[in-house]
Amino acid sequence: MSGIDASRVGLEDVRQAMREADGTGREIARGFRGHRFMILWGVLWVLMPLSFEFLPQSQWWACPALAMFGGVASMAIGIWQNRFVRSRPDRYFQAAMIGILAYAALGFIVLLQTAPGGRLDAKIAYAYGCLSAMAIYVLAGAWFRYFLYWFGLLTMAVTAVGLFAFRDIFWYWMALGTGIPLILAGVYERYRTT
Repeated sequence: MSGIDASRVGLEDVRQAMREADGTGREIARGFRGHRFMILWGVLWVLMPLSFEFLPQSQWWACPALAMFGGVASMAIGIWQNRFVRSRPDRYFQAAMIGILAYAALGFIVLLQTAPGGRLDAKIAYAYGCLSAMAIYVLAGAWFRYFLYWFGLLTMAVTAVGLFAFRDIFWYWMALGTGIPLILAGVYERYRTT
């Protein structure tokens, strides 16, 4: 045998061991739900629209620079988390995500070609980027967790309302209506119990 005296192990001992293992598994899973990504991007989604509001047009490159920083930081977080949890990535999800990114990039090129004088309005370009990013959240939610699905759809709606109904305060609308909720969603994901 394996060295366990079956006559001395009671049902309650087995249940206690299972509760401890379940608690450990939940704690590990809680650390890898994606909350770090959501908080990071929430902070960036506050800073990026405000960079358009407060910086002169000659310095609007700050927004894409912040987005690139977010991409590099997201890769670093993913690599760091992969050291602790080894799991095969879902290839279908990855393929779908690459498809959305390709669609977003090509769609942006089409938008540029149809813009008057080849100059795209910054608010339209920013809203398009937000809608594209939230399409990935919707996809991730459908694949992994419905909270992300609904959060992505709601953020898409907030973005559209801001672009069409609150154009004069669009940058503030986006910082408060998309960035702050993304931070709060990350905190929720970190501390939820199941």
